[in-house]
Amino acid sequence: MNDQNEIRLKRDFPLLYKHLREPYTPNYSILQRFIRLFVNTFKRHRRYNELRRKYKFLPYLNAKNPAHTIQLFGIECGDGWFDLIYTLSYKLEREIRKQPVEERGAYAAVQVKEKFGGLRFYQDCFSYNMMSLISEAEKESTTICEYCGNTGKIDQSMAWWKTLCDRCKKKY
Repeated sequence: MNDQNEIRLKRDFPLLYKHLREPYTPNYSILQRFIRLFVNTFKRHRRYNELRRKYKFLPYLNAKNPAHTIQLFGIECGDGWFDLIYTLSYKLEREIRKQPVEERGAYAAVQVKEKFGGLRFYQDCFSYNMMSLISEAEKESTTICEYCGNTGKIDQSMAWWKTLCDRCKKKY
């Protein structure tokens, strides 16, 4: 997912994406990756602190112990699912806000990725309603092209299963 989409998700759904960081770029050398991680950690904390000033109930982020995969890798899927993830995030954030204030910190996205051609959305904690919302979105993702957002289907012809439309299947 591109940087602007991840920033938009974190801005609009601070409870759910409180640990989201910049996406990992695999083309860098080890030193460049370390420098990028250091710089992004600084930027992430600055942006997170801006969110925290706005939403007082967000917990402090501990950089020395990144317990969340989303903090390390970002959202690991194509931009075609952005609208689906955005809608799911809106619904989940609404459910989180229904919880008692002291319990809201437990509900955070841990990992958002593609697996076996479908969306996988993992949280630290969830209610029955949240789980059903996540299941619906994961099922819907198997009919949406991961790259462009058009109607697609799971393609198993490659080593890696992907949900693609006919046009994107030819490209990739």
